[in-house]
Amino acid sequence: MPRDYHELIQELKALDTPAANDVLTWGTGRPVWSPASGGGLTSDHSTFRAQLPSNQSVNSAAFTRITYGTENFDVLSEYDNVTNYRFTPTTPGYYLVIASALWEDLTIGGSAAIYKNGAAGTEIGRQGGGSGSGNDKWQISVGLASMNGTTDYLEGFAYHATGIAKLIQAGSWTFFAAHKLSNL
Repeated sequence: MPRDYHELIQELKALDTPAANDVLTWGTGRPVWSPASGGGLTSDHSTFRAQLPSNQSVNSAAFTRITYGTENFDVLSEYDNVTNYRFTPTTPGYYLVIASALWEDLTIGGSAAIYKNGAAGTEIGRQGGGSGSGNDKWQISVGLASMNGTTDYLEGFAYHATGIAKLIQAGSWTFFAAHKLSNL
């Protein structure tokens, strides 16, 4: 098992797209997709991952929705990667949710946040500070969300208070993902 969230996130980022009827299992010390006969969660389980396709500017002192527009996978087509950049699961349950942002040239803390149903005060996770080399800082927010399977949705947001607009870098380090863990 990974020793902390950062290692788990790295393992989840490295997953390939599942084949039909694959299940998510824990094998050889990391999460893997395996044939359904091995047990675990079937690939018709609600799960997605999307990343930022191009750098995004974020104004100072305002929470900004991150436009994770490139889907890596979306098993049940529940993530809108064109208009609202939100995940609206179609089955009720408890979901592990991750939102991250790799900031370019951010010398003081910013944050990545996960909002439920788009309203301030509905954060299910937020992480500030960050890690990285030089002035590039990586913020990652991890949360557990109870979703009703009809109207509830999740979005990733970014925030900083440097006084000027800053960029979030495109690519695999800036991503949004969720996976259904169990039924309500």
